[in-house]
Amino acid sequence: RTIPPQPERTLQQAQRQPVLTLQGAGVAFFYSTGTRYNELSAMEEGFPFTATAHGILVKGEMDWLLARANGVYFRSRETFFGYAKACHAAIGQHEEANMEIASRVLQCRPFQLKGARSMLGRGSLKGLNVEAWDNVAQAVMEAGAEQQLRANASLCNILMGTGSAYIAEANPYDSRWGIGLSAAAAASVPRASWGANWHGKILMRRRDALEGATSGPSRTSPPPRGAAPRGGVT
Repeated sequence: RTIPPQPERTLQQAQRQPVLTLQGAGVAFFYSTGTRYNELSAMEEGFPFTATAHGILVKGEMDWLLARANGVYFRSRETFFGYAKACHAAIGQHEEANMEIASRVLQCRPFQLKGARSMLGRGSLKGLNVEAWDNVAQAVMEAGAEQQLRANASLCNILMGTGSAYIAEANPYDSRWGIGLSAAAAASVPRASWGANWHGKILMRRRDALEGATSGPSRTSPPPRGAAPRGGVT
């Protein structure tokens, strides 16, 4: 689709934007629809990017992905994630079949990659080591966010526009990547009872990186390896 031109804003202007506060002060909800920060969703197609050899892809023990993704154009962060999942499955003996799926992922709209019946649904990727994939999935999504932000200054402005707010994916269907609640429902649920919010924490780490925050323990540290919050496999 054609994205109408948007006026560029400085980071300072973005930081002055008010933050959505449906659950107390300082919470910025995002999802693919129905929130102020829809554009932070991995499904958003307004911020395409071409992967390059830098950052997490180079430093995060991701040679298996760098070799496949470098120079590839992605229409969304969800596309990058789905492509990486197929590439990870291709590490095994079913390389040809899984790389064929990876090529098809690039032709799909993001919403076509979701759900049990999609080409990335359970059992669709031959030989996928689910445990091994789960161990790298968060790093893959963060690499995608880093790549996308590097290529899209306007997306950086939107992310910085959340200020110091807690960023929460208001996905009522996923309590691992999201909070397992819609933004409206979250208003009456204590934050301690929300889901793991992996995706929101990834965006907060990327925001911290943009701000140059390097001191002190991060409030957005990922869960320990092997942790299994409630929610289905993405």
